[in-house]
Amino acid sequence: MKKEEFRELLLDSAFFVMACDGDIHDEELRAIRDLSERTPYFDGIELDARIAELTADLKSDSRRACLGYFARLREGELDSVQQLLVVEVVLRVTYADLRLDDNEVLFLKTAVKALGLHHEHLKQRFGSIEGFLEEENPQKSQHVEVTQPPFEIPEFANLGGALEALQKRLDEEEEE
Repeated sequence: MKKEEFRELLLDSAFFVMACDGDIHDEELRAIRDLSERTPYFDGIELDARIAELTADLKSDSRRACLGYFARLREGELDSVQQLLVVEVVLRVTYADLRLDDNEVLFLKTAVKALGLHHEHLKQRFGSIEGFLEEENPQKSQHVEVTQPPFEIPEFANLGGALEALQKRLDEEEEE
């Protein structure tokens, strides 16, 4: 995967985990902005424009947008470092609001399976990630096709105006 595509995938990972619980918290958006400012993860990406694009995709068809994201993870041919960076970004955004939603846990588990990551690698890199790594079947993870994620994909109408509020914040920041 080209660097530009991978950086976009990292941002998409941050966005989808932020939206998967049906709420977009200021802390989560701040975590994405901090990653953009303090790391090269999103270099070359116009952050506000990409978030607006993802917001429109989610608004148009949240199921298709989410399944498309997981397909990109599965088919992306990411090396092990890139796979772990995806997990790192998801974890940083997940923990940013100091709330752990069941959908966020299931989102990460689904991403880990789509990436084909082994739990041993995650434990080596991140240590014990409470609640994330338990499995009913502790066999090796494999790339899986996600046709029905185990978490509820929030419909745009059910996001309680969270995406509209996000778009409003983006517009206000752009005006400043």
